[in-house]
Amino acid sequence: MRRTAPARPVMTRARAVPAALVAAALVLAGCTGEPEPMPTPTASPEPSPTPFRTAAPSGDGVLVVGTLLPTAGDTAGVAAAQIAAVETAVRELNEAGGVLEQPVTVVHRDSGAEPGDQLAAAVADLVARGVDVVIGPNTGPLVEQALPLLAEAGVALVSTGATGSAERAADAAGLFARVVPGDAVQGRALAATAVAAGAETVAVVASDDPYGADMTAGVDAALADAGLEPATVITVAGTSAPAGLADAAEADAVIVATSAAVAALTGGMLSTLLDAGLAPDALFLGSAAAVDYSAGLDAGALEGARGVVVGAAVDDEFAARLALADPFLDSYPYAAEAYDAVLLAALAATVLADEGGASLIAGLPQVASEGAPCSSYGECLQFLVDEPDAGLNYEGLAGPLDMTVDGDLDIDGVVIGLYTAENRVVRGGVSSDE
Repeated sequence: MRRTAPARPVMTRARAVPAALVAAALVLAGCTGEPEPMPTPTASPEPSPTPFRTAAPSGDGVLVVGTLLPTAGDTAGVAAAQIAAVETAVRELNEAGGVLEQPVTVVHRDSGAEPGDQLAAAVADLVARGVDVVIGPNTGPLVEQALPLLAEAGVALVSTGATGSAERAADAAGLFARVVPGDAVQGRALAATAVAAGAETVAVVASDDPYGADMTAGVDAALADAGLEPATVITVAGTSAPAGLADAAEADAVIVATSAAVAALTGGMLSTLLDAGLAPDALFLGSAAAVDYSAGLDAGALEGARGVVVGAAVDDEFAARLALADPFLDSYPYAAEAYDAVLLAALAATVLADEGGASLIAGLPQVASEGAPCSSYGECLQFLVDEPDAGLNYEGLAGPLDMTVDGDLDIDGVVIGLYTAENRVVRGGVSSDE
């Protein structure tokens, strides 16, 4: 029988890593080599100066991972890639000896594409099977329904794709985290990048929806931090471009915060801004607008513009590992993020010696913010032995996370790419602290 949801954790300093548990851990050599026994650390680490949550232990010693993703319809491919990634992570953890000296188990369930009875039944079955953490869903409405149902059983939820503020607001029990940057954080990162490039005045072209509102709030927060005036906002509603776009081009930087709901208008609005004299390197596009414009705009029109890139690329080596779980995969959306979510949960359980949902959420920021950078489960555990005072900073397949104490990524976890002459955005163009 699952535990009831614990009270929301309080803030405190980090706990020391249990020496006996670390000594029993095994190293994953590059995730593919033969495991070797972990040496016994000689001292316990000092508490981190960063305040973290703490939680009373609530686990039974066996980490059970669940997935809750729509496995039919238009998004079935997205679910398949993430399920394969979770299977890969669990297999590799178990090849190294498991977590807390026990094998990790995994349960997959179909969330359905929309909130409703199917999701509720899937959550009930996951809870009945004793899951400690659920990976997914990717969309805000599904997360908002799942969160309170999982919280009743003390189960954590880590989303690989939900980026809105509504999901955070629904997290009354403090059992939610995500491994992609939220929309407001994206807005902050874009504005910080614009200010670092010399912008003093900023305009935002925002869709009239929660995405546009969240992005704009993040932009204004970054401008306030820099001592600048709030952005001029041009709202996009309905089926036609708004008036005032040409005036927006007079700002030092324009941030495009339009959602997929107005995607048909975005290319034309970009053309209007550029025709009004805005330089491409003064354009900053949120993730929903940072798409391929090679067929819609003249070659070179966007060269030098910046855009948020969500969803890490998968290299051939990781694709080969995924193929062991699903040989029919031909695309890999959010696979890296799903893999990282499982590794983070495993590290959090190891550091806090408990795999209960509240402990996992409390532990995630402790292994993905400050500390020694490490890129695999085994390497991270080895750091706990070799540098016990340093803490951990897991930088996984999706890159650095820089997770806040609330389980959200900070602006350093935002990838801002650069548009090429082909009007396609590429990763690794710039960072928010250029």
